[in-house]
Amino acid sequence: MNKKVKKVIGISLLFFTLIVIGSIVVLFFALNSIVAEGVRTFGTQAAGTKVELQSVNISPFSGSVELKGMYVANPQDCQNKNAFVLGRFYVDMKLMSLFTDKIVINNVIIEDVAVDFEPSVTKGSNLHEIKNNIMKYCGVEKTSTGGTGAGEGKEPEKKEPAKPDDGKQKPGKKVMIKYFVIKNGTISVSSNLIKTGVNVPMPKIEMQDIGADDSKSAGDVLQEIYDQMLKGIGTAVSGVQGIKLDGVKEDVAKATEGVGKSVKEGFKSLKSSIGL
Repeated sequence: MNKKVKKVIGISLLFFTLIVIGSIVVLFFALNSIVAEGVRTFGTQAAGTKVELQSVNISPFSGSVELKGMYVANPQDCQNKNAFVLGRFYVDMKLMSLFTDKIVINNVIIEDVAVDFEPSVTKGSNLHEIKNNIMKYCGVEKTSTGGTGAGEGKEPEKKEPAKPDDGKQKPGKKVMIKYFVIKNGTISVSSNLIKTGVNVPMPKIEMQDIGADDSKSAGDVLQEIYDQMLKGIGTAVSGVQGIKLDGVKEDVAKATEGVGKSVKEGFKSLKSSIGL
């Protein structure tokens, strides 16, 4: 083989190598954009409020995803714009578990968090309203208006999936999270029923081996995490002197006189939400 032929072959191989590398780079950035748009679209559908996201960084070979600048808007009639602002949301998982019956997530780290907690007369709080929307989207139909933790009482009522004509239904994928943490957070408490709006530190929330018993769907895992978060928020808020809880108690007692059952239940939820 003469030098000229070798040179042509070498240039050709280099050309195709550059094409492959360029394609991977384009796919990588396209993947980030696709995931970001998916988070915005499906997040909005699940939460029932607008979800915005500033950036996504995916490492497909390591199985990690990092979201930055995630905003979850409040439901209508709330005082503040956003219920959640998440500075950083990091997830790493076992990629091969995507092809099994159980998705294994090694770590979920959420940090630099701002939470807006607004107690409500009829729905417990803005956070409970968003939770209900998410649970309904995930097929967990149990409505939650009261309580701030996983011990709210009864097991959630799950929506029975429709069976196909042949009567055979494949079981849904289970989810396990080995380690979950929310840290570096603040809680803003504001409501027409609370006489003073205050900011309080959000306690660090750590959980391990969620779904380790192979029985939890994605919806079950989300509910367990959300309930633990509400429990932490309730504990932080109930111990703050800046919130005039006595005034809230009086308002609740007066407002429940002569009102319908649904509103009374809402007030019970409100009292439970803020530890009254």
